[in-house]
Amino acid sequence: MNHFKMLAASLLLGAALSGGSAAARAETAPAAPASDARFETKSFLFATKAGQKLYLDRIVDGSREVEGKRPVFIYSFGGGWEGGARNEPLMQSFFRHLAEHGYMVVAIDYRLAIKDAKAKGEFTPANVVPMYQRAIRWGVEDLYDATAFLLRHA
Repeated sequence: MNHFKMLAASLLLGAALSGGSAAARAETAPAAPASDARFETKSFLFATKAGQKLYLDRIVDGSREVEGKRPVFIYSFGGGWEGGARNEPLMQSFFRHLAEHGYMVVAIDYRLAIKDAKAKGEFTPANVVPMYQRAIRWGVEDLYDATAFLLRHA
């Protein structure tokens, strides 16, 4: 399986697992505060695409000692490329659970291509497939950018 197909499948799996939240994502949405002082949540700007700023949240359990570098879990929210947010409250306990086990959790933004296409009047019954192909392509590009940011700052 080539890299594009693998990343597209991962993005789709993340969308399916997180359930499609209809909550709109604010462009500069801050990280949801952790209720436990052990957890450090920090937001980073990792890309700007066509004027849209894309952020990632890094969640770690500062009290958890690890040898070497922490393994990383990258989360991409679901929402059919129309809604959702990296900092959905529903996911915070899962993120903290992973952090308690030594993981660095990274929750990323990505462009909501279907939402944008509908807002611009580009989404029609005649071009549904190309619009979703573009949404997947943009989502994969944004995942690549977030991953590259993490590697540059590891």
